[in-house]
Amino acid sequence: MLRAPRTLGHDFAVEARIVLARLPQALVVPTGALVRDGDRWAVYVVDDRRRVRLTSIHLLARGETQAAVEGLREGQRVVVYPPEALSAGRRVRE
Repeated sequence: MLRAPRTLGHDFAVEARIVLARLPQALVVPTGALVRDGDRWAVYVVDDRRRVRLTSIHLLARGETQAAVEGLREGQRVVVYPPEALSAGRRVRE
């Protein structure tokens, strides 16, 4: 019975990339922007007057630091790690 060597050998290395999902058209937001709105996911979007609006999104895929979502437009700004006291219509500072 053949056994695999315990090490790969001197100066031998392996580089690997694991792809869990390939979503070329998806928008990506930081996971710190995701909030629960009942049984749905949402983010606080900041408008041109620096007021926030709670916007429902559809979560396509989620990693440790980023999430692929539907329901936002490219260029929209979102609040990352929103405080619990934040509510729709409130003005935020940048």
